[in-house]
Amino acid sequence: MSIFKGTIVPGISQYLTSDERLQKQRQKAEILRVKNNEPHRVYYFHQIDDPYSFLAVQFLQQLQRGFDVSLEIMLVPPPPDWAAPERSALVEYARRDVRDIAPDYGLGFSAHQQPQQIILDRATRIHAKLISDNKFVTHASSVDGAFWNQDEDMLDQLEDELGALAFSEAEVMLAAGAETRERLRHYLGATFYYAGEWYWGVDRLHFLTARLAQLGVRRSDGYASEIPIPPELQFTDLKSENGKPALHYFLSFRSPYTYIVAPRVMKLAHHYGVELKLRYVLPMIMRGLPVPRMKSMYIMMDVKREAGRQGIAFGKVADPVGKPVERGYALLPYAISEGKGEEYVLSFLQGAFADGIFAGSNSGLKKIVERAGLDWTVARKELTNTEWQSVVEINRQEMFDCGLWGVPSFRVEEFSTWGQDRLWLVEQELIKRLSRGAVAGNNRNTL
Repeated sequence: MSIFKGTIVPGISQYLTSDERLQKQRQKAEILRVKNNEPHRVYYFHQIDDPYSFLAVQFLQQLQRGFDVSLEIMLVPPPPDWAAPERSALVEYARRDVRDIAPDYGLGFSAHQQPQQIILDRATRIHAKLISDNKFVTHASSVDGAFWNQDEDMLDQLEDELGALAFSEAEVMLAAGAETRERLRHYLGATFYYAGEWYWGVDRLHFLTARLAQLGVRRSDGYASEIPIPPELQFTDLKSENGKPALHYFLSFRSPYTYIVAPRVMKLAHHYGVELKLRYVLPMIMRGLPVPRMKSMYIMMDVKREAGRQGIAFGKVADPVGKPVERGYALLPYAISEGKGEEYVLSFLQGAFADGIFAGSNSGLKKIVERAGLDWTVARKELTNTEWQSVVEINRQEMFDCGLWGVPSFRVEEFSTWGQDRLWLVEQELIKRLSRGAVAGNNRNTL
């Protein structure tokens, strides 16, 4: 049974994700730091063969120059199997995703293949030496660049200049990094940890620097302004005279990330006048993919943070895993046929992740249905409808064909991407396709 299921649990989840609890935790951590006369210590966990680590490491110098912090660098291996249930797909997708986003951070990344193990071993040995010599922040990005370009001549040069530890010593560092990461309750590379909170890669680094700024540890030389902020939606005034592509939105009624991106997806589709296809799939755990407590707890706290940035209520959770999801999906074809598919999706997700409405009960589902503008008397008869069962499998297969396995995911013609963090990429693709023969205005309204 999920820890977020049942009538009493919404109150518990609301407390766990509350701003009051977060502030108390932060105050306690700061009091303890001062008492022990410790610096503001930021841990950074670097996975050499992870493209997201390639991006994150580029900003370590800015972090160190911009804030009075002590950086603790840890080498880590790939995440454990439970955290990467579709490992080969994850490895392939990560390279594609970083190729897509790197230019917007002023970086280049062109790798289409994972470097060979022998190259990874060499880069690991050099990185281990950099850490032992306290030179990682200055030189790690050069080593990573040579690694991803599979430039063995450059690795030779870097090894001559910087040195390298024996691989047995590097293995000890990797094991220590993995142990520390697990002890602090995480599983990914490219992650930052500070005083009880985790921040993944360039997508979350701005949350860390905002926290450090609140603590008054920003330096005065301006480097902090170089820390990246995720791109925002632009809502360009674009009038297209051509046929418009559909926006396929792969969603799950059990995904909190699906919830916090839903209003923006719908606003984006309406703004550009494209058809929004609601492609619902079974949650990962209902497809036999593990979601352990460590992962679910991190997701909850991360979603709360992102929801706050987007101005979306979140935290009073009634986990719909199992029958509530199935009941919710049974009514989706009816809602879509009534032209209320988007309203119903929003109502269900808000009920599950903000209002604490348990969709497994008739009273809860009735509330979700009626506030979407649908007739409960009609909807209740549709609960025995099994049409959704074949639809979710079709949608899942298409999502996998796109090289994706999680939600929320998006497809615009041949382009596809995964995650609420990547909606700005979806907008870029829409603009690219709509701009062919379109008239673009100068008015840009930022969300």
